[in-house]
Amino acid sequence: LRPGRDSCAAGVVEELSSLLPKLRQRFPRATVLLRADAGMATPAVEAALEAKGIGYVLGIGVNAAFRRRVEGLRTRAEARYARTGQPVRIDTSFRHRARRWM
Repeated sequence: LRPGRDSCAAGVVEELSSLLPKLRQRFPRATVLLRADAGMATPAVEAALEAKGIGYVLGIGVNAAFRRRVEGLRTRAEARYARTGQPVRIDTSFRHRARRWM
């Protein structure tokens, strides 16, 4: 257990270093993939995953750039909801590369 004030990513690199050899020994042909929320999306975690050959899917928080990219879809969804009164889901995807970290 860690204190509530610690980041979600606290201790992840160390934990992976301990866990990965055990996983690879037990399941030598398995592909290891980490799926985690935005709290794990730190440069240190990403670098460790890449160095260890682990594939990953990390969520990232909403920001102004993402809001701009989906503005048209959100407008469509809101209009459809206003028209039908039914929940609306519109799936999309896009590639994004941040210019810099903080």
